[in-house]
Amino acid sequence: AASAVTITEERAQNLGFTDPYFDAEQSLMVLSENAGNYSSLDALGGQRIGVQAATTGQRYAEENGPDDAEIVEYPDSSALFQAIQGGEIAAILQDFPVNAFFATQNDTVTVVEQYPTGEQYGFAAQVDNTALIDAINGQLEALRADGTYDEIYMEWFGEAPGAASD
Repeated sequence: AASAVTITEERAQNLGFTDPYFDAEQSLMVLSENAGNYSSLDALGGQRIGVQAATTGQRYAEENGPDDAEIVEYPDSSALFQAIQGGEIAAILQDFPVNAFFATQNDTVTVVEQYPTGEQYGFAAQVDNTALIDAINGQLEALRADGTYDEIYMEWFGEAPGAASD
């Protein structure tokens, strides 16, 4: 598996994981025209914040959002993007790569904050397939060493790896 699989202790009981290839931070995205007013999660008091149901983003919004903000659940990212563009919500709180890619494709939205959660993505394989895991780890190391990883990251997310925490 290679698509946004978060490495967890529970999953590692049944799967083998490669070294992490991505720090899966949460992020806050708003309409670009509102970025001055909603530049942080704290600024969204009294507003509606969209989240994907049963995700880290939902938990983060509920635990860290303003007490008077309304957390609105949507089934998927497409519904969230439609909701913000339709004015149903003031912001979207979800995985950074999802928000960041949408923002690189659509200048009507902007990612205004990122929140570290300690979660990381890794490639998953059968727990006993150490040859595959080792081969992928070798390629990840090579991509980082020659700068290719940074180039790909910049293309898809619009910033260098680690830029949010610098």
